[in-house]
Amino acid sequence: MTGQDEQRRILIVISDGCPMDTATNLANDKFYLDNHLKDVIARRERQGEVEIRGLGVGLDLSPFYRHSLALDLAHPIDNEMLMEVAQLIVGKLRQR
Repeated sequence: MTGQDEQRRILIVISDGCPMDTATNLANDKFYLDNHLKDVIARRERQGEVEIRGLGVGLDLSPFYRHSLALDLAHPIDNEMLMEVAQLIVGKLRQR
């Protein structure tokens, strides 16, 4: 802690895939980890201490994160893509 009062706390989760753990998948149904991730995100958002954003690398994370952006790395990173990432961070990204 820096001793400063933060106005906002934002957690940006960057992911290239769904949650995966072989041992957990073997012991539970195939949606266990997906549902757990959704539950944890919803709980943290309800607490209101941190805003959570999902940044998918070649993946749509909207099933998990209310505020998310999917990056298509088949296209070069340009100013438009960087602007979309900035809008995700500040919370002004239009949901598609």
